[in-house]
Amino acid sequence: MENGNIKNGNEVWAGKPELDEESEGFIDFLRAVGKEAGENAIRVARVLQIPITSLVGNQVVTKYPDGRIEVISEIPERMPSPFKKGVVYYAKK
Repeated sequence: MENGNIKNGNEVWAGKPELDEESEGFIDFLRAVGKEAGENAIRVARVLQIPITSLVGNQVVTKYPDGRIEVISEIPERMPSPFKKGVVYYAKK
């Protein structure tokens, strides 16, 4: 981040903004920290030649250092919810 909150992996929490957990800035901070942690973990796994498991489309796949890709499972498409936001449904006893 340009505003100095995140400089490198060792200084992430040192520059944590003092924000309320519900604020948009705090959410942006958490997203940035998560993204950086994920990228660092992938870099380390590649150097150590450890398989990397990730989500590609609707499939969970493992990528091996030799270039092989194995599909672990498929995640079914979500059905649209019949409920609409803001509508109150009443149920009889």
